[in-house]
Amino acid sequence: KEEKPLVVSAICAGLELLADPSVTAPLIDWLRQCPPDHVWNVTHTLGLLTDLAPLVPRGATPEELRTIWVKAAEERRAPSVQQTHSSETQSSDSHLHFNLDSGRGRIRVDFDPPPEGTRTWARWNRSLFVDGRPLYSMGSTCGTCETWLGIKSWPKARIFEVAAELDRSLQTPATLDGAWLKQWTPLLEELQTGHYVATNIALPVTRADGQDSWFAKRLAYREDEDEDDWPSEAIPMSTGNAHFSGPTTEGPPRTFWVVMPSQNLETSDEERVAHYVAAIERGERPTPLALAWLEDRYVEARWDERFIILVLLDGHHKMQAYAKTGVPANILTLFHLDQSWGPAENPFAHVQQSIDAL
Repeated sequence: KEEKPLVVSAICAGLELLADPSVTAPLIDWLRQCPPDHVWNVTHTLGLLTDLAPLVPRGATPEELRTIWVKAAEERRAPSVQQTHSSETQSSDSHLHFNLDSGRGRIRVDFDPPPEGTRTWARWNRSLFVDGRPLYSMGSTCGTCETWLGIKSWPKARIFEVAAELDRSLQTPATLDGAWLKQWTPLLEELQTGHYVATNIALPVTRADGQDSWFAKRLAYREDEDEDDWPSEAIPMSTGNAHFSGPTTEGPPRTFWVVMPSQNLETSDEERVAHYVAAIERGERPTPLALAWLEDRYVEARWDERFIILVLLDGHHKMQAYAKTGVPANILTLFHLDQSWGPAENPFAHVQQSIDAL
């Protein structure tokens, strides 16, 4: 039926709220014949109801998207990690590009369910979800809105229980090659389907609470503030939890680095933190693991800003130790390019630019 896209998004969002897998077969039939501007919504609903998550090329057309999803529904592929290439940064640290097809999506960025009684956009705000529970509220994808993360709920347990051999490999900076990818494949398969770059980053960090966060301090950098019209709407000044601030680079555009925990830092084991402080002071460089992406905004069509956001998957005690010692944190970082802003021909370009500016 030739429904308007906004109507279709509302219908699909409603089916997602019902969570009834019996509509899967009709949805696949609908996908085969629906107009191109309905395809994304139908595939999104299919993904939530069936756990299908096929890899889609960046910039795929609606017809390509349709073909990929219909085939995925017929095949039901297992997760698969494939190296695409590796390269060298200007600082001679390697980074490794890989694709994840049919990822399990235990940690994923997705749209929130529409708020009850909404009569406008069925898909607007997003969250970072862990095992289906929202960890951080992320706001909208609107290019003139603020970048934001606010704590919603802590996961019931650690996101990943890193195996002993992987934990040993996190005691020093990783050599990112085919052998590393094979060793880490069981963990990488738990991520959200997409295109990734793994890289080592040496990031100076400080612990941030409330007003110490870049989410608050960025306001001081805005040069054309007008007290009569700013802020135009209330902007929270705190994420609601302790986290870490990295450097800010002047740009343009100005770029802020933020590291968000997936565990409550207030409940950390201080003896474990002290263990890593001593190790770092001996010259060791234990390695936290983080998922990351870059957000680029032209806030209120007035301020160009970028945020590089890292979410810790493992290594919270290590990060706190780095913050205490002042030594730059050696972080094994998995950049999810499908969540990152960047040019289609080289989606890692702006991330690389920000890394080189550290």
